[in-house]
Amino acid sequence: MLPALLIWTLGFPIFTYIQLTRNLKKFDEKDTIIKYGLFYIGLRDKTYWWEVVVSNFRKALIIGLTTSITEKRAYLQLTLIFTFLYVNHQMIKYFKPY
Repeated sequence: MLPALLIWTLGFPIFTYIQLTRNLKKFDEKDTIIKYGLFYIGLRDKTYWWEVVVSNFRKALIIGLTTSITEKRAYLQLTLIFTFLYVNHQMIKYFKPY
């Protein structure tokens, strides 16, 4: 279970970020759009990395918080999740990726 978790939480975002960086100047080409368009279409050119890095980190953190804290501490889960979502919202306002 741990290897699969590491592959999806670290390996996939790192691999995709590297591929996006390598193809940065080819974002308008049809082949690049077909392969990687899901990760950068709709974002500004300077923030092409947003979907891969920030969104995957956000998903992994929320999944980690909800599965690692017991049900008896649901208030702690909610507090941490809402705090994280607030910080994430502030990052979106600062970076303005869209």
